[in-house]
Amino acid sequence: ASRDGAKKFLVAIFPDAMEARVVSIYNRTKVRIGRWFQAQLFLSLIIGVSVFIGLSLLGVKYALVLAVIASLLELIPVVGPIFAGALAVSVALTSSLPLALYTLILFLGIQQLENNVLVPLIMRRRTGVHPVLILVAIMGGAQIAGLVGVLLAVPVAVFVQEMADEWMTVKSSRRGRRLAV
Repeated sequence: ASRDGAKKFLVAIFPDAMEARVVSIYNRTKVRIGRWFQAQLFLSLIIGVSVFIGLSLLGVKYALVLAVIASLLELIPVVGPIFAGALAVSVALTSSLPLALYTLILFLGIQQLENNVLVPLIMRRRTGVHPVLILVAIMGGAQIAGLVGVLLAVPVAVFVQEMADEWMTVKSSRRGRRLAV
């Protein structure tokens, strides 16, 4: 029963008249953030498998280890995939320059597929937040608070969108009541 401290805190600080609405916004935000994290894990898995298949086909040493690293770094927005690609290219470079170039092309292709197809499809479907809003939030979070800002950007964006949706719902219901009078 002592699990949801944030909910108890919200109930404690908001007046009774607002309690139901605030708890509803909190619950919807929590669900959407959970869906976002599930989508991140799914994207991470897709990237890891793609990297493993690509590096294996190219014959890059340590393909499985590099794929696991790419999968884990995928969870760090923006910079994670760059580090994973740089590491894989560096490993491929120990074999040959052409292999390093092919590895670079592989990572650029995977990133293009992810950014232009997978993220918009998966994130919008799971969170209801437009990918452009997610990207703007991550960039803004990075500018404001560095890595912490990057990590908190999507939950904050989801919350802000939930607040905006609630505000629009309240405004439209008030407008409907005024028109009916």
